[in-house]
Amino acid sequence: MKTYFHTALLPALAGLALGAGSIASAQENIPLAGNLPSTTTATPLPKVARNRVISIMPGDKRSLVLKGDERNPFARRNPDVDLITEETEQETEADLIRNVLNNLPITGRSNGPQGYRVLAGEIIFERGKMVDQVIESQTENLIVERITDTSIELAWIDAETGKLNGKRLTLTYDLTPKVRYLLKGPGLVSGPDGDLIAADGTDVNSRRFGTKHAPKETPSADQIATDQLPNDIPATAFKEGQ
Repeated sequence: MKTYFHTALLPALAGLALGAGSIASAQENIPLAGNLPSTTTATPLPKVARNRVISIMPGDKRSLVLKGDERNPFARRNPDVDLITEETEQETEADLIRNVLNNLPITGRSNGPQGYRVLAGEIIFERGKMVDQVIESQTENLIVERITDTSIELAWIDAETGKLNGKRLTLTYDLTPKVRYLLKGPGLVSGPDGDLIAADGTDVNSRRFGTKHAPKETPSADQIATDQLPNDIPATAFKEGQ
């Protein structure tokens, strides 16, 4: 009977021993509080697509204060001028000179030792005379080659040889007197359209306007003075006294 009891309890005791050993080994592998492992599993970063649009809200923007001697790299130098692209052709110095000279108002002409002398803006053109510089840091020079009744011919001078290089610039002008405003007078009446027309039916644009003279029967100032002279005073003496 004892032998049977001993043999029956042996498997149970062996199972308890194995269970206790497993619990002890498990307790040894459990980390204590404060001794947790410092290494954690890294989470992979999401892939970033190139050329993506990053939206910035107005509240996320930061203001940048520049000093007086600092330049804003994002500002346009001249907002009134369009940005120059690769397809845009930049003006050369000769083009700038042409633009300035073509826009000069020609207001007068006189005779000089070399022929006509023409006033254009503040520049006086005369044959054989060098043209004043019209742009800043100008390197090209021009000379007046010829002046006619209606045009001024300028020629470029080569900087190295000092001779004409073949380029020309012609400025045309017209100093013919023109009527800018036509005032209503005795010979003009209002037409059906409100325009001024001649009372005699002639074309107003073909009329020649000049100085209005008094009729021939109107006595002159000298005649009136002679008629009103006091007695016994010669007219010559009276005139000298005046």
